[in-house]
Amino acid sequence: MLNRFAKEVILNNPSHVIIMGGTNDAYCCTKADCVLSNIKEMVELALQHSIMPIIGLPIPCNDSFEETLLSQYREKIREFAIINNVVYIDFHKEMADRTGSKLKPALHCDGIHPSVAGYRKMADTAISSLIKITSNFTIYKPSKADYPCLIKIWEDSVRATHNFITEEDINYYKPLILNNYFDAIDLYCYKDRTGKIVGFIGLDGDKVEMLFIDPAMRNTGIGKKLLTYAITKYNVIKVDVNEQNEHAVGFYQRMGFRIVNRSDTDACGKNYPILSMEL
Repeated sequence: MLNRFAKEVILNNPSHVIIMGGTNDAYCCTKADCVLSNIKEMVELALQHSIMPIIGLPIPCNDSFEETLLSQYREKIREFAIINNVVYIDFHKEMADRTGSKLKPALHCDGIHPSVAGYRKMADTAISSLIKITSNFTIYKPSKADYPCLIKIWEDSVRATHNFITEEDINYYKPLILNNYFDAIDLYCYKDRTGKIVGFIGLDGDKVEMLFIDPAMRNTGIGKKLLTYAITKYNVIKVDVNEQNEHAVGFYQRMGFRIVNRSDTDACGKNYPILSMEL
């Protein structure tokens, strides 16, 4: 799975990926730490490419020896997911019988592989989980009352990603953005399940003027959702990016943008090279 991940997941540029494995590892007597290491690497690869990873806990196996190993895998995987705030789907719980160590009779064909009914059960579980995950967020137009929250996200994000910008320049840009730029563009915010704003995008016609995510929520797919929203709903095709912000440049390239021009200075004449990109 890890060897196939770049070709079969990253190249397809999905918004989410469900990562579930372990049964074949159990039959190969692979140690739990090795299985977890592979899953962690896939999670990290997904996050690096702005894909939201979702871990699936593997279903039961009726072979008691392999199931003993699988139970160790699940325990470590669940612990990793909880500690690192990675969403997981408990396929095991949905497929296990009352003992918790075997597949429900109607849901397997050989004690290892799901039957047609078993695959339907897994599909239903995945779909209901994805609906819950995606419905926990919403995009909306903010009011002036939201500006203090937006400027805090801007400042926190800049400090986390723009290590080339000086403290003096942060203090220079901050009032301009708060008092002038926010009113001059169309803003759209991203709220989490608690109603907290965790990211926003600013548009001027067919151009992205700003896109900032709460640092605590980076690499969770929010930037991709906001940009996809802007592209599909408002036909956005342009963006200017700080050349020194390599993470942002890579993000827009993965979203299909290409560099068409370069300026040695930004719009305020400061010595921060700008890359003009188009979809």
